[in-house]
Parts: sequence; structure tokens; C-alpha cells
Amino acid sequence: MDIKAERHKLGQIYQRALEIRSAAEKENRDMTPEEEQRFDAAMDEFDSLKDKIESEEKRQKRVKDAEGWANRSQNDPPRNDPNRDGENRDNPRATEEYRASFERFLRGGRDALTGEELRAMQADSAVGGGYLVTPQQFVAELLQDVDNMVVIRQLARGFQLTQAESLGV
Repeated sequence: MDIKAERHKLGQIYQRALEIRSAAEKENRDMTPEEEQRFDAAMDEFDSLKDKIESEEKRQKRVKDAEGWANRSQNDPPRNDPNRDGENRDNPRATEEYRASFERFLRGGRDALTGEELRAMQADSAVGGGYLVTPQQFVAELLQDVDNMVVIRQLARGFQLTQAESLGV
């Protein structure tokens, strides 16, 4: 299905329905039974085509998401999954405790954290301004959502950086 062509057709159907209704409004009258019938038929056709387009878009998105996951699982090196048993304690950002603290920070701000949690989550010194570092899983999900939402990222080629400690990601 050519979604672009179908969307164009959808716009034409909508314009046809509006023309039927506006003809009666211009003459400052109600629509005749024939006009109502034509208007309802056009709107039924519009609804049917809209549902068909939405269904096709949803199917295409599911296929694209599945392809992305399949390609990721085949091409990406294994990563530490914080949800997996035996968390990687070498990286504190990959722990459940860190994620829970970060979630409390998002919900309640700095006041929701204890001094120890705040220090553990802070990068740089407090004198230098310091900032909180997000958990790895949060960053990975955020980047995946950006990839899914931004059209140009779906068309672009991505590169994995192996030495990006300064980015914190």
C-alpha cells in the first residue's frame, strides 16, 4: 500500500465532504436529504480509508521495530542488562539502586534524595557545579525512543562509540 497516495486520496474525500456541507451553509440552509446522504457516504468512506491507513502504518511500524530489534541483537555486542540476574556491580549506573534513586530524583527533585545518594549520582565536583548522571538503561531507552520518533535518525546510519566516557553514555 502506498500510504502517501492513500493519504492524498483521504484528503480529497474530506474536501468532497466539506464542499457538500459548505454548499448548504453558503445558501444559509440545512442540507437536503440527498446532500446528507452524499455527505454521510463520503464521511463513511473517509473513516474506512483512515482506519485502513492507520492499520497499515501500525503494521509497518511493527515490522520496522522488529527489524531494528533483530538487527540490534545480531549486530550489537552483548551488553550488561540491569534487569538480568547478577547485575554488573563494576558500573554503579547499571544497578537497580541507582535507577531507583534516579527515579526518585525525577519525581521529587534533589530534596527526594539523601546526601549519600546525591553524591553517588553526581559527576564532577559540587564546587564545579556538578550534575547528575542518568542510569544506563534510561539513556538507552531514551536514545531508542529518539530513534523511533525522529525520521532522519531512522534514515541515518548509526555508529557505536567505544570510548565515550566523557559523554557519560
